[in-house]
Amino acid sequence: MAYFGFCEWKCGKIGGKIVLLRNFVELEKFIFEMVLLVINILMGCFIIWLGYRVKSNPDLIADYNTMPEHKKKKVDIDGLSTFMKKSFVIQGVLIITLSVIMTIFRFNEMVIFGVVFNVMLIGLIIMLVKGQKYYRKKKK
Repeated sequence: MAYFGFCEWKCGKIGGKIVLLRNFVELEKFIFEMVLLVINILMGCFIIWLGYRVKSNPDLIADYNTMPEHKKKKVDIDGLSTFMKKSFVIQGVLIITLSVIMTIFRFNEMVIFGVVFNVMLIGLIIMLVKGQKYYRKKKK
């Protein structure tokens, strides 16, 4: 890196591009944004992985693994695990995509956090509500 003046301007290579940064504050902000982006991408990948794990091992579904056998027979576990896999994959892809787009367009970190949190919260609520249809009720 080459420095011009008293740490006022610096020229360097970041991500293959030559950039001119005004001071260390901009570099620090850039590094923070990239760390936040990497964390969001890893979280999205973890959620996608979790979806595939739930499909292959339905005992990971909360409450299903502690149910007695006669209640487990009332649950369409193949349909429920497929639904949860799709939900987790959609949430993970949304988190990754929205994080990358909002980082490119330089959104505030709190806005990015809010969007990621809301994607997870809304996804959880949808899974809880729509997942009820996979529980077979006794016919009268």
